[in-house]
Amino acid sequence: FWLKFSNKCWLAWSSNNLSPRMGSVVRHIFLLCVAFATLRSLGARVQVDLEETDHRADIAAGPSLLSRARPKVAHIETGTLHTTKYNGHWLCDRTEGDFDGFLRAKKMNWFMRKMFHHINYGAGKMRAELTIAPDFSTMTMITRAPMYKDDTTYPLDNSKYKTKSIDGQNIWAMLRWDGDDILANTEDGIDLRFFLYSDDEVHVVFTHSGVTCKQIYNRVE
Repeated sequence: FWLKFSNKCWLAWSSNNLSPRMGSVVRHIFLLCVAFATLRSLGARVQVDLEETDHRADIAAGPSLLSRARPKVAHIETGTLHTTKYNGHWLCDRTEGDFDGFLRAKKMNWFMRKMFHHINYGAGKMRAELTIAPDFSTMTMITRAPMYKDDTTYPLDNSKYKTKSIDGQNIWAMLRWDGDDILANTEDGIDLRFFLYSDDEVHVVFTHSGVTCKQIYNRVE
């Protein structure tokens, strides 16, 4: 804008104050100077843009970084997105899917299936406190439910970790980051995915032998 404005002012002055021939020469010289200055300005701008590129990995992810409509991350590390928004207290609000079919696929006996059905598969009863370590290397999960209590810190590097299954058996589990989701695979064949549906809602999806069900947790104080 400034170059355009100054150019118009100079051309108007030269037309009124210089002879036609002299004015033409001066105008040519002036336009060459403007062109040279413009090229230098653009070159400097490109250099600045190139220098700034090295620092763009420190910028927090914006709303358009991922296509899913979920809260985005607060940290960027080696090209992988992680988040500490899981931290806090959560209450299982409701469930979706075929939980009884899921428990059957896991070969859980009739009595245990009826017990889980009686407590509505944790809805309104199961509470969890989640804490992601500042370096995103572990997740501590404190779980409270009727007749069940657990306090475990899981590594998030896909290494095998000894834990207990939902029916109390000793098994290993492997947890890892997948973007801002957390994936888990267990020795007894369960695949889990934790993901933030919103700032105040976490979904936990269970899959076993093709049968899928889901627990939905709301944030509580």
